[in-house]
Amino acid sequence: MRRNLASLIGFIFIASGSFLIADEQPPASDFSDPISLVVDLIHRTQADISAETRRSDVSNGPLFHPVAGYAEFEQIWCLSAKYSVQALSARVQGFCEAQQGEMRGEWCSHRTDHQPLFSVTFDWVGSQCAHQGTLAGVHVFQPIKPANPEGWLQFAVMMGFLPYQP
Repeated sequence: MRRNLASLIGFIFIASGSFLIADEQPPASDFSDPISLVVDLIHRTQADISAETRRSDVSNGPLFHPVAGYAEFEQIWCLSAKYSVQALSARVQGFCEAQQGEMRGEWCSHRTDHQPLFSVTFDWVGSQCAHQGTLAGVHVFQPIKPANPEGWLQFAVMMGFLPYQP
């Protein structure tokens, strides 16, 4: 009897631990670019809220601007109680650090050469979703690979990136 109880307790512990592990987000370093990180965050947020609360508008994916050397992504969606703008910003910061960068405002710049790596902006739209959560928007800019360094830097400066001043 004691052995069965111990086995049951062990099973409950393992099962509950498995649930917690399954709910964890993959490390920011698992993503190849900031757009895929943000899309994953949006999908996780949407999975966390009820179907009637989800936004019906679906992004068409990133827009590519090859002459200027960048891609952009924009989406509006409902945040859930589990995923705040602050939590999403922390994930973006973790991704930036994994790219050997540091956040300076909305821009992630490389730690050594101080070049812009990407920009992610989260904003509240200013209204509530149907049943729960706040409506939020995200805008991402990233260079196209292979990079057009001159075009990307020129675009980044035009969009508010401040070049490093020693």
